[in-house]
Amino acid sequence: MLSLGADLRHQGFDLPDTLPDYSAQDIFDVEFDKLGNPHTLLDLDLTIRRAHATEIEAGIITFLSEQKEMGSIASLSLATNSDSDLSRFADQLGAKVFQPFDRGRDHISKPDVRFFDYILSELDIAAGAAVMIGDKCRHDIRGANRAGIRTVMVEPLGNDYWFDKILLTRYRDRRALHIAKRALGAAQEG
Repeated sequence: MLSLGADLRHQGFDLPDTLPDYSAQDIFDVEFDKLGNPHTLLDLDLTIRRAHATEIEAGIITFLSEQKEMGSIASLSLATNSDSDLSRFADQLGAKVFQPFDRGRDHISKPDVRFFDYILSELDIAAGAAVMIGDKCRHDIRGANRAGIRTVMVEPLGNDYWFDKILLTRYRDRRALHIAKRALGAAQEG
């Protein structure tokens, strides 16, 4: 796990909200104990589940369960933009599920800060006690950073969905991350 914006954000530097606090190759590379045994919010698709997979891979379930048993993770929650029934995935992990919801005329989903504030409220925890792990800086990372939640960006697990390809999601994320890293470099120099 590589620290990106965590140290400077902690020192009060104003960094782009698309810059994760940490980056990791995959979920196995996340050092939960160094994150202070956080309440862990996980994006589902392409973070811990391959596109269209009907199950989370056994190794990922085992790893997360072991981290939870060792006390490296306080709790697990899925934070997703999917409106599908995700109970089978939550049950595999012993996790809660947080999905988009309507408030008045507004449809609230990632990266809206209200989505993350709702999760913190439901879990009855402070933002500093949580970490969001996801594969998209413009959805998972941006919203969590805006809510004051620590963030870890992982490489996508498997191939993108067709809509991510059409929307150039990875290209747009790489561009946003590049700009954010330039701002990080400037902050480190200044």
